[in-house]
Amino acid sequence: MKPCCKLIIWFVFCVTGWSMGGAVFADTANGLSVAYALDNPKLGEMLKQFGHKHQIPIASRSIDADELKAELIQRANTDSLPDAVIVPADFLGLPNLKFSPVLSDFTNKIDNEQVKQTASINGSVLGLPIMTGNHLLLYVNRALIKKTATDWEALESQQQRLPANTELIGWSFNEMYWFIPFLTAFDGDTLQNGKVSLDTVAMQQALNFYWGLSQKGVVEHQCDYRCATDKFKQGKLAYLISGFWAYDELENELADNLQVAALPSINGHAMRSYFTSYVLAFPGNSLYGRKRESLQKLAAYFIDSQQQQRLWQELKALPAEKSALYGLMQQHDLNLQVAITQLNQSVPLPSQFSMAVVWESMSIGFRRYGAGIVTAEQASRLMQHLAEKSANASLTRVE
Repeated sequence: MKPCCKLIIWFVFCVTGWSMGGAVFADTANGLSVAYALDNPKLGEMLKQFGHKHQIPIASRSIDADELKAELIQRANTDSLPDAVIVPADFLGLPNLKFSPVLSDFTNKIDNEQVKQTASINGSVLGLPIMTGNHLLLYVNRALIKKTATDWEALESQQQRLPANTELIGWSFNEMYWFIPFLTAFDGDTLQNGKVSLDTVAMQQALNFYWGLSQKGVVEHQCDYRCATDKFKQGKLAYLISGFWAYDELENELADNLQVAALPSINGHAMRSYFTSYVLAFPGNSLYGRKRESLQKLAAYFIDSQQQQRLWQELKALPAEKSALYGLMQQHDLNLQVAITQLNQSVPLPSQFSMAVVWESMSIGFRRYGAGIVTAEQASRLMQHLAEKSANASLTRVE
């Protein structure tokens, strides 16, 4: 569930099929059509079991997240949207999809207001969070590090004590999702009151600090996500910054040598990652249409504590429902407890439509600064200019 990257997703099963190539759903007058952007067949099995339990025919399709975005926008123009979707919360900001506000009967089962915020647009909760997380964590190889650093100064000092051919730390350096915790440590963010806020002193300070780590040889900026993950699994990297989505993979590889920790602080200020949710949402205002009763049953099914526990057991996704998440905290798994605690310290990823242009605009200014083409001040101004220009153009097209 790594955000800002294209998921590799396959078709898992199809009942009364929704075929590839943009074809419409089969007749689901007495059933439900559901599309989901998640690369795990267990979710398809849960949908199938729901259908059997309630005697509701389910037409289901798994599709790559980027392709699903494009198809939903296209289907909105022909009134052929699915009845429900299970998607990253940033889908809720897509134009013209008319997602139904979710009833408080369901959202009240989520006691974390920040989790609800991931599914909120202009104060309305437009999706039911059923899985949450995607926040960044510090993974530590305990075979290489005896005392985990809690700040960057202490972390950098450990470099000289590592074995030969072992690097200190790595992450997907050039992806903006990884840059965000450095920005928040300088009290910055991408949006303020819903408006783009990139031309700030915090952005300039974060750029200086971030690229300074590369210049000092603390991190290899050309090592991408797969590169850093593989090095860590091979014992060639002492620390790894990666998302909660990597938890199961890394635990299986390192076993007792894996430690999960908070991101190191910068000058006494905590690094706070973005986090987001997967939501059950209802395009075309379907939750208040003729299939309202069936869709409410679907919402009740996925927010039920038993099904929420299954999401952890079978998908290794943190549940959004309060009792299921509390149950995980009571397990005698210190790494899992730290991961959940860090979720509570993270910042909700905005779901506004403008975030799409924010990511690209940040990346352009970021790369130009790293190449020495512009100063930090020029980079932040460029980011702001590009984001505002692109956002205005996008709104014009939508209108």
